[in-house]
Amino acid sequence: MSPKCPQTMKTTTQPTWAWKDVSMVKDRVVNEAFFADETNRTAFWIPMGKTQPEKVSLPRMLMLLLALVSYVVEAPQTAWELHQEIVDKVTNTTDWGDASEWTLAFE
Repeated sequence: MSPKCPQTMKTTTQPTWAWKDVSMVKDRVVNEAFFADETNRTAFWIPMGKTQPEKVSLPRMLMLLLALVSYVVEAPQTAWELHQEIVDKVTNTTDWGDASEWTLAFE
């Protein structure tokens, strides 16, 4: 942001650290099978059949590892692609490099 170009910012009345009760399907196998089909890459997954959502509380704040920021901003990514990148980094990384890359970026 440039000091010559003011930017508007919308603030919320609810703090970003407040938790929200949501329904969520935790069945990773069903989710993975859906997104394995390339035609579903950007589709909205609607659970069907035996898969039932569970009530969970989640923070409204997104905490992202700095090591993933470049991946997220390089091109539009789906939530599933981000999930896969996180799993890949955690399971396949042997050289963790600079610890500052693994600190959290708050958005």
